[in-house]
Amino acid sequence: MKQRFIGNSLDDYQARLWLKQPLYTGGRTDAVRKESFYSLNSAKKTYEQARNEVVYGVKTAYYRLLFAGEAVDVKKDLLGRLQSYLSVARELNRRTKLPREETLLRIKAQVSNAQQEYVSARKNKAIAGNMLMNAMGVSGNAEIEIADIEITEEDNSYRTRDFDLASNPELMRLDEEIKRAESLVSVAGSARYPQVSLQLSYGYEWAKLLPEQDDWAAGVTLDMPLWDWNRTKARINQAKAYAGEAGDSRALMEKQLSYEVESAYLNYRSNMERIIMAREGLQAAQKSLSLFEKRYADATATSFELLDAEQSYLQARLNYIQAVLDMRLAGAEMEKITGKPYEYK
Repeated sequence: MKQRFIGNSLDDYQARLWLKQPLYTGGRTDAVRKESFYSLNSAKKTYEQARNEVVYGVKTAYYRLLFAGEAVDVKKDLLGRLQSYLSVARELNRRTKLPREETLLRIKAQVSNAQQEYVSARKNKAIAGNMLMNAMGVSGNAEIEIADIEITEEDNSYRTRDFDLASNPELMRLDEEIKRAESLVSVAGSARYPQVSLQLSYGYEWAKLLPEQDDWAAGVTLDMPLWDWNRTKARINQAKAYAGEAGDSRALMEKQLSYEVESAYLNYRSNMERIIMAREGLQAAQKSLSLFEKRYADATATSFELLDAEQSYLQARLNYIQAVLDMRLAGAEMEKITGKPYEYK
């Protein structure tokens, strides 16, 4: 037979090309395609979830930096007022021996406390800035300039208890995993069906260059599974178990997210009520300060009464800002859980 190709030569060179085209795979080809498609979608949702976590981290760090900046301004304002009162009190004491020494010491102690609070507020602002840069992945040597933005409340008229978690990337990822698991069941089950393929073969065999003889063959093959020691059954059961596990994980995750978003909503509503009370307290403190400033100008109020009114006003400002910050943090958490971003009004 070989003499037909190579004659009497002792050299024997061969080259062959095979082509196999599946004609029927029992649904395996389509199931594998779907499994790859759902796996890709699952990876995309994982990326989306990671992105939402990063956005949430940046937002919370940004809000905390805004609050820290407001706290620095409040503490600086308080320190400036106390230092001014201490300077005036010392000058009056030098001229008239009033206020007395114990009063000066009390004001000096308040100035010292205000200085410590101011230094602490500046340190907290620096820490908040570093946290924001870290959340954004910015180099520690970079500088962040915050625009002059007024911390305000948001329009919360669209906030309801009807939470739609359909856009949550984690639930969407699990949905894709369930579909992928169902495709794996089909992939495993396809081994029970016969496999039909078209095969083509073309080749050369020669004793010297260039070849002059070739051969080819074509045919249809049929692979019929008869017995595989229950390997196919085991793979099907494994795929079904994975599908059931994915479904259970999805149900558990939905319950957990429902609890988290409900908790965030209650926290959000609580902070909105705090804002109302803090706003009323701020307005009352501001009015009280205005009255004491008039009385102090008319010499009918002591410096300590005015100082107390100023401290109450500045503390009311901090309380209001803190309530707005907590409200925004709760809103950002709801946004992360529901997967629906929104803009503050």
